[in-house]
Amino acid sequence: MKHFLFIVASTVISFSQAAELKYEKLAEDFGQPWGMVFIDKQKMLITEKVGTFQVFDVVKKKAYPVKSSLKVAAYGQGGLLDVAIDSDFDKSKNVYFTYAKQIGDLYTTALSKAQLVESAPLVFELQNIQEIFVALPAQEEGVHFGSRIVVTDSEIWMAVGERNFRDLAQDLTTHMGKILKLDKLGKPHPTNPFFNEASKRPEIWSYGHRNPQGLLMNLKTQELWVHEHGPRGGDEINLVKKGANYGWPIVTYGREYHGPKIGEGSEKAGIEKPVHYYVPSIAPSGFAHYTSSKIPELQDSFLIGSLVMTHLNQVKIKDQKFVLEKRYFENQGLRIREVEAGPEGQLYFSTDSGAIYEVK
Repeated sequence: MKHFLFIVASTVISFSQAAELKYEKLAEDFGQPWGMVFIDKQKMLITEKVGTFQVFDVVKKKAYPVKSSLKVAAYGQGGLLDVAIDSDFDKSKNVYFTYAKQIGDLYTTALSKAQLVESAPLVFELQNIQEIFVALPAQEEGVHFGSRIVVTDSEIWMAVGERNFRDLAQDLTTHMGKILKLDKLGKPHPTNPFFNEASKRPEIWSYGHRNPQGLLMNLKTQELWVHEHGPRGGDEINLVKKGANYGWPIVTYGREYHGPKIGEGSEKAGIEKPVHYYVPSIAPSGFAHYTSSKIPELQDSFLIGSLVMTHLNQVKIKDQKFVLEKRYFENQGLRIREVEAGPEGQLYFSTDSGAIYEVK
């Protein structure tokens, strides 16, 4: 096993290159599968960035198109993004999804809900589509939409990027660069820190985020975690706290793409430090908490797709402190977009090339 060290300022970040796990390609020719969620023991609902949905049977290795009237702006980095099912999905059939929405000549991130109905055997349709939240203000840029969602019994967590307008991440009159907490109707959750402050957006839970493309709830600890893209370096994994400021663009471990420093340094009083960060950037996307013993090497780990460094990234965090990072499937050219743990300990990932893989 090889070990590497990156020295950034006075901080040493270490990772180990792991022995290769095996993986199997199950299917290809998807339209850049962005989000995946299991709807039963062997079928996943998959969002495709181009604006379409498919149900994929991981056992039969067969995909079934989902009829939908949803209008998506497949613009720049935007398109149909994340998907989650309701906690009572078996009864309600409710699913939630985020996507880029066009408003006139501008674009933003929106959230809708619908019922996924099997109108005939293996014939699927999204019915009663309702747009329940739109992030404001819309912008002309086609980047940094985010967006990932977590749905629990009584709330929806939604991550929104700052749309490449950096100062908006610190601006509490906007939704950009924020983690939002909503009720099941898409309204501000009453436990939010700024719920009763008229000058601030009541949906905000935390702020100072750049472009979050990973969001999950640790079901054991009930901790909410997010990872987000830095600029040139400075991707972060953060424990999300109520009302906390995560610093962008005031502090960052990254730099401008053309070289100069950004902001006031890497740390500042009153700003939350990341639990782990990456220099150079791996470009993280997708986020799973793997708890099964089916793949022992990965048990009790966070698993993240790497777009730029093209690997599956494993991070262990104990007691809210970074313990270990490992990298799998390096040098295979796999731009991993989404990672999803199956209901019986399986593990799957999608790539921007349009393929679905299973880790063995």
